[in-house]
Amino acid sequence: MVSTLDLALLALALGVVILAYALLVSVRARRAQPTAVAATPDGPPTAPSQAEMEERRHRRVLAVREEALGTEHPDVAVALTILAAHLHAGGRFAEEEPLLRRALAIQERTLDLRVPGAMP
Repeated sequence: MVSTLDLALLALALGVVILAYALLVSVRARRAQPTAVAATPDGPPTAPSQAEMEERRHRRVLAVREEALGTEHPDVAVALTILAAHLHAGGRFAEEEPLLRRALAIQERTLDLRVPGAMP
């Protein structure tokens, strides 16, 4: 028989795997291509760095999922977690935390971790 604790641990492990994968992809991409040098006020603008382009893609995926599925869908929580992992890899912890808190809140509201026949 599967307990509520087993299901909660499974959900937590799934979130950790997704976060670790997103972090790995972000780190590999950053190592593969050096970050662009910022333009001086007098110089021409530079092309966006790989990290900036990845962040734009993650934010776009989040926006599309929110529009298509609604803001409380579990897939939106996954997109939030991946974006947070990207920000974490860049050392932007203050921006990361609210995204992870929102993802956790969505998962808590939408995932039914109750086991049929278990006590409430």
